[in-house]
Amino acid sequence: MKNYIEFGLLKSNKKNIYENISYDQIEETYDVFMMGRYFRDIKVLSKEKKLENLFKSLHHKKDIYFSFVSYILGLTSSSTHYYEFGCTLFERFFFFQFFDNFLKKKLNKKLKYFGNDKSETFNFFCNNFLDKKKFKSFTNLNKSYLRNSLFFSKGVSLLYEKSNKNKIEQILKLSNSGSFDFSISDKNETKILNTGLQLYYMSKNEFKKILLKNHSKTFLFKNLKKNNRHTYFEIIYGDKEKIFKFSKLFEKYRLIFKNTRTYTTLNLNSKFLDLETFLRKIS
Repeated sequence: MKNYIEFGLLKSNKKNIYENISYDQIEETYDVFMMGRYFRDIKVLSKEKKLENLFKSLHHKKDIYFSFVSYILGLTSSSTHYYEFGCTLFERFFFFQFFDNFLKKKLNKKLKYFGNDKSETFNFFCNNFLDKKKFKSFTNLNKSYLRNSLFFSKGVSLLYEKSNKNKIEQILKLSNSGSFDFSISDKNETKILNTGLQLYYMSKNEFKKILLKNHSKTFLFKNLKKNNRHTYFEIIYGDKEKIFKFSKLFEKYRLIFKNTRTYTTLNLNSKFLDLETFLRKIS
């Protein structure tokens, strides 16, 4: 099984193919595709000053409000380093830089960025072409840098991980606070995407056990969606005081941007569910 990238000119609904690119390993072709996509978004983030223009230009629109939640956690956290599972090219740095300018804050000055990624290509780039005093990427989850960190991950990165149950347990235990989106299934399940990569879905009962084990953490959930046997949600966590501060600051921006486009762009209209309500709704 191979995947490929096709490039060419579409003229009068007819494809004029310039070149097909494929490699022996699926991950290599995937990396070539993703590098281009992330480079484009990073360029836009670095140049664009207006939130609405940024929203129109990004490949994944959700990245804006994922990053905003993480940014608010950063403003209310004492953590001096950020850790991302599936860090790719540390795109969150550029989102935080944008929000620093947008909200006139200085979060990025206090943070150092660490993370892990299964891609040798991404790790090679991060460790050789980014500031080594500010960024460091690893192949596997690094517990030393995860400890007491501000954590973030995209759900798909966690779903790519076969042992995601174990990894999420470590993440919730060791990190200071964080956020990620995730999908669970009625029972353990695997699924192959058209990228050639495989997703590993945890059962909802296993995920419940993980949450109930973490007595020191307070959880919030939003954008809960059920689709056939899968349940999607976004999760925010930290100790009780941090989550209180997060909620208070999030509400402040909700009121500031109430009658503007920013309100929906940053998903400020979303409602939070506590742990008890979340568990009841997924049962």
